[in-house]
Amino acid sequence: MNRLHGRPAQRLSTGQPQLLDSLYRTAAEPEHWEQVLHGLVDALDARSARLLVMDRRAASVQTGVVINHCAQYYQQYVDHFVNLCPWRPELAQKPPGQLYSTYLDFSCRQPDFLKSRFFNEWARPQGIHHGMLGTVYQDADCTVQLLIQRSDGPGHFTREETRAMNTLVPHLQHVCALRRLYENNQLRSGAIVRSAEDLASPFLLLDAAQKVVYASPRAEALIRASSVMHLQQDRLRLCTSASQQHFQAACAEAAKVPEGPADTSPPLRLHCPEQGDIWLRVMPVQGDDTPLLFTPRRAFVAVQLQQADQRPRIAAASLQHLFDLTPTEADIAVRLANGDTVQRIAEATRTRDSTVRTHLKHLFLKTGTHSQADLVRCVLTSPACRRSL
Repeated sequence: MNRLHGRPAQRLSTGQPQLLDSLYRTAAEPEHWEQVLHGLVDALDARSARLLVMDRRAASVQTGVVINHCAQYYQQYVDHFVNLCPWRPELAQKPPGQLYSTYLDFSCRQPDFLKSRFFNEWARPQGIHHGMLGTVYQDADCTVQLLIQRSDGPGHFTREETRAMNTLVPHLQHVCALRRLYENNQLRSGAIVRSAEDLASPFLLLDAAQKVVYASPRAEALIRASSVMHLQQDRLRLCTSASQQHFQAACAEAAKVPEGPADTSPPLRLHCPEQGDIWLRVMPVQGDDTPLLFTPRRAFVAVQLQQADQRPRIAAASLQHLFDLTPTEADIAVRLANGDTVQRIAEATRTRDSTVRTHLKHLFLKTGTHSQADLVRCVLTSPACRRSL
């Protein structure tokens, strides 16, 4: 933020558009908090600032963004001096959602502050004599406080300056709420990805244009070690044109599933001299019905990678117990999950395709699924499935 001229309140007003631009970027890019704090410090003739994320009672600091404090003094504040600050007990009684001048709005007058241990052992060595502070956000889990400090030269924060700063507080509240929502979604998405990685095989997530939008860590490692496939410009490339055509056709078909029949093609087998056979199973990813305002709904396709010697072990007896299946139904479910088609199952069991499909209907009913892909996912994510290590 460029240095502005005029009184601090005027500078805040003049620089507010640029400041708000940086502020709202912090919702998705928290590294911009430092730029915001530097902008406030420059506009207010301040020496330092701290944004503290604290526990709900504001008794301890969990994380924070700090500018113009050396690491040693900041750690001393977190470890000890946070609760020696003479303004903090009274701040807990003041309404949140606004900032206060330590000189004008607290019962601890300046002469008493200058005699305090907090000032003499922590603030004075840093040249801190005045402050503006307040609770800018609070929810069931945390309290966020903003503290801006001045040296003795510019004097205390005035009513005009605190009023100017308080016009920014609603924006600070919105940004904190957005960041909390963003981080909660990040945590949930990360947990989902880690669970999928732990409970299933390596996988890729492709969009309808067959661009790889996510590759699990084990999938990336498997592809790097393979001579029969590689990632190129965010696309999975297979070693032969026939395999590539088969794969692309399967992906295109799977991307249509939300609007059409839920059948999927049989898995694609790649022979890799270094790793043995690798199976690629292409499956549609059914989205939920969450209303979207700005983002068009998109189709996604999951590609499960499975080495022949690491295919999951599926206990047919456990499937029988879990879903009240007959031995024949459990055997068909295991064969489907292992990549067999209806035709191959019929040949292996010396029955007709129509008989296998009749068993499939019973399987759908008992497992609450509606397609072969759904049934396979149900089996592979059930307690009957154990990944080979």
